[in-house]
Amino acid sequence: ATLLTMCATQGLRAGMVAGVIVNRLQQETPDVAALQQTESDAVTIVVEAARLLLTA
Repeated sequence: ATLLTMCATQGLRAGMVAGVIVNRLQQETPDVAALQQTESDAVTIVVEAARLLLTA
């Protein structure tokens, strides 16, 4: 939150991406497929966000 606040006060644009891979109420160990899907989704989102920031 601090980074986002600092950017906003200086007129910069910033964002973040978070992914949840484990529901700690149900299991402690991440499923390998869920981990890989979360990483893939995060990379896709970051690339699209960077594209939007660079073309805006």
